[in-house]
Amino acid sequence: MPELLLSLKADTQQEHRLLEDRLDLFNRVTDLAAYRRLLESFYTLYSPLEEMLAGAVNWNSLGWDFEASRKTPWLLQDLVSLGADPAGLDALPRCQDLPLLSSASHAVGCLYVLEGSTLGGQLITKQFSSTLGATPDHGGRFFSGYGAGTVSHWRAFGEWVRSVEDQLDKTEATTAARAAFVSFDQWLNR
Repeated sequence: MPELLLSLKADTQQEHRLLEDRLDLFNRVTDLAAYRRLLESFYTLYSPLEEMLAGAVNWNSLGWDFEASRKTPWLLQDLVSLGADPAGLDALPRCQDLPLLSSASHAVGCLYVLEGSTLGGQLITKQFSSTLGATPDHGGRFFSGYGAGTVSHWRAFGEWVRSVEDQLDKTEATTAARAAFVSFDQWLNR
């Protein structure tokens, strides 16, 4: 694993743990209505965050296909399959308390949180498939991440980070990753 990813994992452990503990997904989401509300919260967080990330740096010049890694379309797919009206989703308030993304280092630190969440999503997918019937084809696309390719995608992300980490400031990346976890915690637990 690249040095930067190891550092980000260690340096954001407290924020990550706090988010997981406070979110308490498996006790909090016990029916499809609660699950849909959870997906709406993720949608209204990811939508503005991914827009900020898209404009934060020239991802192509860094060698990362950011557009292919967006999660908002997955959330939209899930919500529509669960009966949401896209116009109604557009009317929902969006998270405004987002991390500062004024450098490539900030952007990569934030992207670390988004890409890393797909690993945890594998456990969440199994649980919600079993308890709620949410599958990748019906309401569970977001948590299923890249499906069977999630681990290989994470490895590819790690290799990409290794290829650019000498261009990045570790402190800035860590600051953004911590801020991303805090944004998630505040928005999802509001």
